[in-house]
Formats: sequence, structure tokens, C-alpha cells
Amino acid sequence: MELYSQVGALTVFVLLLGVSSLIVSKLENVSWKLFFRIEFLLSIIICLMPVLLGLAELFRDSANQLGPYGWMILLVILLVPFAFLTGLELPVLITLLPDKENILLFLNYFGSLFASIIAVEIFYSSGKILFLCAIISTLNFMVYFIFSKHILKVSKLNLFIRSFIFAGALVILAFYSLNLGLIKKINYLGYDMTKVQELKKLLNALPKNDEIISIDSRYQEIDIVPASMYQFNAKDNRWGLYLNRKVQFFSDTEIIYHQTISFFPLVFTGLKPKKVLILGGGDLGVARELSRLPELEVLKVVELDEAIINLAKNGPLVNHMNNYNQIKDSVEIVHQDAVSYLRNTSEKYDFIIADFPFPSSFELGNLYTKEFYQLVINRLSEKGVFTFDFPFHISDGDKEKDAQAILLNTLQASGLKQIKIYGRFETFVMASKNKLDRKVDISTYKEYLSNKVLINFVERTQHYTELFKRSSKIHSIFKPQMEFRVD
Repeated sequence: MELYSQVGALTVFVLLLGVSSLIVSKLENVSWKLFFRIEFLLSIIICLMPVLLGLAELFRDSANQLGPYGWMILLVILLVPFAFLTGLELPVLITLLPDKENILLFLNYFGSLFASIIAVEIFYSSGKILFLCAIISTLNFMVYFIFSKHILKVSKLNLFIRSFIFAGALVILAFYSLNLGLIKKINYLGYDMTKVQELKKLLNALPKNDEIISIDSRYQEIDIVPASMYQFNAKDNRWGLYLNRKVQFFSDTEIIYHQTISFFPLVFTGLKPKKVLILGGGDLGVARELSRLPELEVLKVVELDEAIINLAKNGPLVNHMNNYNQIKDSVEIVHQDAVSYLRNTSEKYDFIIADFPFPSSFELGNLYTKEFYQLVINRLSEKGVFTFDFPFHISDGDKEKDAQAILLNTLQASGLKQIKIYGRFETFVMASKNKLDRKVDISTYKEYLSNKVLINFVERTQHYTELFKRSSKIHSIFKPQMEFRVD
């Protein structure tokens, strides 16, 4: 739904650019005064847009309750003034300077290229998008101020009032940037901002909750969230790791996840891997578990986001969870995206684990495609096993079952065999390059397993046999299935 909202908002934005251009063509009196008024309004909107979008996030759940497109409608409402004024800007300028049309178009396209490639790369990737908006809006306002004062001869009172308004917008942006932690806290607490009673509960809850630890990353939003934020009245030191506001694991139950994905395939097949590849898994929880295997020769983690690796090495908190000081000599870490690594390496592995977030976006969905699984097959040894995390629950509705069916069909279409679903609470999928005999051997690995993990060691494939017949759709890079989304 996030992808639909973004595409829908972008479509409306482009449509409004065209509508604005059409309006300019119908105007009889186009003046410099009109152009600089547009520049002034754009300065204010550019300055306040991050604030408006950030505050809109607080009402996302309420908007989605209005229907499947509630969030998209809210985004469109916010973007309408910006799109309308942006669409007026260039046509008005061309109307005023008709003999300079080619130069103006060149400067417009070059400016767009510069902003998208250079400015956004420098500021957006480093998490300084608010600073970027402040710079762009200030430059825009300076152009307006200079031309209004010296060419249009706007009165001093008028200029003072508009300067005061713009300064107010900058103050609001600065105040917002200094309170991003508070905004994030409100988001995680999840109260309905449209109801008075819920707002009262929020105001009461804010002082009682610990602070969220946010980690800078160019790829994703990384938060360590205290238990008091996701569990009512929690007063201990538990925490959860969230990526892009979606939970990855909780500190008190992560052992169930990490030990199940690490050891169930080995118990089920009797495999004793010498070479293990972990794709993703930058928190090093899986690496912690498998580093204890005595026969292991290679344990490699391929993680794109250096911020996650730094968190796993130096903390806070995560480095104690994964016992980094004890495992660091056993693990080789490669900073690269999984697809590139699989394409370029010639190594074969006995056990490959994909420890990725669920496919909640188009980008993450590419890691669950037929083409990706074929790359995995090419890197598996003859008796190698592949496993990954995916939600399978008895209570799932049609939407979830559709995604599950597409996943299973995609695995089959890629050439993977002996597809098994396992895990009672934390659920996973395993498959192999060639058909393997079932050789359940828990005694070999029992010393590595916590007692509370063993209850999750349940094969559940038989409960989902109908899913193999539910859909014939295959998720591919060349033909992605829009319903293959897991939130």
C-alpha cells in the first residue's frame, strides 16, 4: 500500500504540473509581480513541507481507517499547493521572457539534474534533508527579496511582513528538527491523534517512556525501541530492533528467531555445514549461533548497510546481544548487497540463510523473486540448504495466503526443491538444490539450543499444501506481483 500511495501521489503531482501550465496559457496579464509572489509562496512551502509530511505521519493510521487509499489522499492534499505553484513557475517565466525560452528550459532541466544527483545525494543520503529544505527555501526567498526590493519597488512594510513570515517558517522547521525524537516517540506509541481521549493518554504516556535510540543510515531508518514503547507498563531493560518502523526482533525473544532459523534446517536434514553464507543478518544474531559449530570453516555475512554492522560491533545493546567480542574472529563481513555478491562470487556454500526484512516495499520484494532464488541455487553445494524468514500462520486471511502462495510458486519456478515450512511462532521456509532425505537429528545440536526454542521446532508444511494450488503467479523482477507485499 505504501507503493500505491507514493505512485498515486506522484501521478497527481505530475497532473497538477500540467494543469498549472494550462492555466498560465489562459491568463491575459502575466507579470513579474505574479512570478515573485509564486517564488515567495514556494519558499514557505519548501521550508514547511518536511514539517507537514512529518506531522501527517502521526495521522497515517487514522487516514488508513478511512479506506485503503486514505494515506494516499492525505499525501495528495499536502502536495497540491506545492505541485500547483511549481507548475506555474516555469510557464510564467517563459511568458515573461519568450525570447529566452531555450535558455530557461536548459537551466530548468540542469537545475533539476543538479538537485536530484548532487544535492540529494549529499544531503538526503546523509539524513540532512531538513537542512537541504532550509537552504533551498532561503535561496528562493533571497531571490524574491532582492528582486522585489530593487526591481518591483515593493514597500518596506510589505517586505518586512513577508520576511517575518518566512523567518517564522524557518523557526518552525528548526523547532521541528530539534524535536524529531519526540515526533518519532509519538509515532511508536501509536495513539489515535484524531480522538481527544487518545490525545490525553498520549500526553500522559510521553513522560513515562524511555527514549528511542536512532542510528544514522543512508539505507534505512534504524531504531532501538525500549519495551515501554511497545508493551504497556513495561519497566525493564528489554528493547526491540526496528527497521523503517517495522520490528525485526525483541531482545527477550530473539533467541527463538535466531536459533530456529540457524539450527532447524540442520536438525531436519542432518546437514553439518562447513561453509555458511548469511545474506543480510547484519545484527549478527544468526552469526552468533552458527559460529559455535566446530566443523565450520567459513562463516560469511553479506550486509549492505554499514550502519547495522557498526551497531552490531559497537552497540549500543546489539553488540551485547550477539556477543561480538567472542565471535568477531569467526565471522567474515562483506559490505555489499546480496544480489551483487551472489552474481560475482564463485564460492559454493553448504548452508545459505537469507535474513532479510519482509517484502513490504518494491525494493525488498526484489529479494524474494525467481531471479534471486536462481542466484542462490547457483551458490549452493550439491547437498546445500537454503532458508529464510516468512510469516505463515493458521489465522492468516486471504491477503496473507495470496502472498504465501506466490512465494511458494516462485520458489518452485526457480528450481528449488523439497520446500518446507517450519516454526510454530517464528515461521520460516527452507528448500534445497536437490531432494534431500529427511534425517532428523536433534542430539547433535541440542547443546546449542535453549529449551524455550525447542517448542518452535515444528514442521508445518502439511498445513499449507493447498497454497501450492491457490495461485499460479510467480514473483519476478520482470513481472512483479503487486499483491506480494507483507507488512
